[in-house]
Amino acid sequence: TSWKVSVSTTLTVTFGSADYARWFFNSGSRLRIYATRSGGAATSQNSEWTNLLNAVGVFEFGASTSPVGFYSLTNTNQICRTQAATSPYSANRYTINARSNVANNSNGGATQVIFAISWVDGYIDRDVLAGQPGTRNPPDDVVDGTLEVTIEEQRASGVLLPSGTSPFIIVSPTYSATAVSGS
Repeated sequence: TSWKVSVSTTLTVTFGSADYARWFFNSGSRLRIYATRSGGAATSQNSEWTNLLNAVGVFEFGASTSPVGFYSLTNTNQICRTQAATSPYSANRYTINARSNVANNSNGGATQVIFAISWVDGYIDRDVLAGQPGTRNPPDDVVDGTLEVTIEEQRASGVLLPSGTSPFIIVSPTYSATAVSGS
């Protein structure tokens, strides 16, 4: 559905154990997230959101990626990536936050990584600012079309040997998402 204030979704990545999570990230494996917007009306607002998401590209999350990685997670959202659109839509912002299911993951005890993703449309139509009733440009300052978020894993491959002699395995986590919703 169309929206004009903000929408969001939550992606939850669940590992079978804290060991599986540590092995995944310690091996150099990463989670990759990207978002797209397509379809909808041919408006400047829609085009700007498409351009913004294209400019963000693929966000990669690993063991110690900057500014937030697996071992720096807490159970409070931390901003991993945020980007604003270009003028005059510079009040529009796309943000990826991350948290874990433990208060302090510096020792790798988490079994979940939770990404909270938001699209905030702070742009205010000039016609609305001027208090002009009737026709607005763009029409009603809405965003429509299809928003899609993709999460994928980039797994290490080959035989991985820790400091001991027996190899360890990389077990894929499970993924779940809430519907993109808002107003």
